[in-house]
Amino acid sequence: MAVRYTPEYSAEIRRRIYNFNQTRRRAEESGVPQSRLPRPVKVSEFKKIYKNKRDLERALNHLDKFSRKSTRDIIHLDDIIMTRWDYEYFKLNRKLAEQYFQNEYDRVEARTSIYPGERDYINTISAKLNVLKNDINELNGREILAGLRAVQEFVASPSLRKTQYRNYMRAVEEVMDTVGIDEASKKAFFKKLEQLTPTQFLYLNDHNPIISRVCELYFDKNDYGEVMLNIDVDSAENIIENLLEDIDLMIEEAKRNSV
Repeated sequence: MAVRYTPEYSAEIRRRIYNFNQTRRRAEESGVPQSRLPRPVKVSEFKKIYKNKRDLERALNHLDKFSRKSTRDIIHLDDIIMTRWDYEYFKLNRKLAEQYFQNEYDRVEARTSIYPGERDYINTISAKLNVLKNDINELNGREILAGLRAVQEFVASPSLRKTQYRNYMRAVEEVMDTVGIDEASKKAFFKKLEQLTPTQFLYLNDHNPIISRVCELYFDKNDYGEVMLNIDVDSAENIIENLLEDIDLMIEEAKRNSV
């Protein structure tokens, strides 16, 4: 059943996540090592990754169980030590994580004909899927730890995509400054790009060669803080100008094909 976020239910979710984060913070301040602490939880992440109420409630119930005692309840998995809370967290989320990484695999696989260098990333995703798809009773301690890390990456994926999106915006702005794009054109471009969600932008990055080409222009900064490009300034300027000319059509395409 899809989640219906009434004001009351949203307030309950915020309260339960706040209580979990406060419990985690107090445990951290008391000296509990990071290896026995779960990562903090964001309301926005929960709402994006748990699509139905059953999964959402199971996740919230697991947060409710976390306490200072949870950090001392450890289990031995071969040569790996893990809290029982983390182990149950892995079991709770591994099928959802498997679905996420399968979708990610399919998305990146479609890009490899254009970007062969992403084959290494495909191999990384495959390794995660191999762990997540296997019977948990057949996994050794190191595989379970790898599975837990994959689950944590899945849960953090909405925030990661936002960070990637912001990094792209920052890099594009610095490239625009380097090739001499005027302030009015820059402002108009970013105002249009801000219409896209991170997922819609990801669609553009996967399907539009201009967007992905711009991502590759930025190389680094030198010791004086000056932006260094992967190609000469005139060629970079031509690519940026194509981007400015086509941005309206790109945005329409992304909105039609993604959410």
